[in-house]
Amino acid sequence: MTEDYPVLLMRHPRPKVAVGQCYGQTDIPLEAGWEAALEAVLPTLSGIEQIISSPLSRCLQPARWLGRHLALPVATDPRLMELNFGDWEGRLWDDFDGLQSRAWAEDFVARAPPGGESFQALATRVLAAVREHATSRPCLFLSHGGPIRALLAQANGEPLSAAFSRSVPYAELIPLTPTEAGP
Repeated sequence: MTEDYPVLLMRHPRPKVAVGQCYGQTDIPLEAGWEAALEAVLPTLSGIEQIISSPLSRCLQPARWLGRHLALPVATDPRLMELNFGDWEGRLWDDFDGLQSRAWAEDFVARAPPGGESFQALATRVLAAVREHATSRPCLFLSHGGPIRALLAQANGEPLSAAFSRSVPYAELIPLTPTEAGP
């Protein structure tokens, strides 16, 4: 990603969403009490000079909260948004056509849900955003599980198809170190 400045990643706090709902770029609220999770990470954010956030409220609201508490600027970048699930947005996974969803699941890296984007497209846009912003100052990127998994897979030289073998907890800091950054 960058060898010049430290990069920290954070997934938004737990959203308030129905179990089994596909919510990629759907703007949904956070569960009550989300601030407590951020209070725990405040002491570990020294040295960060800017927060870059997905524009979805489940990221932007905590980014602004952190920005106020740390007196840091907050910028948004739509390239940090979650995967666009297109026609599947807001629906329950159980409601999808079996053939269509199985075909996508067999090659989610290259295939897109109807009206959505592939995981490769997500990985390309997220990597471009991090490379652009992390060259100017130490940053915290507040994003979503999919983009963070894509960044970590790329940084560790893993295929994107393996990205979902890694857990990305809510509201925890994940350093992206220069040794992980690769080329």
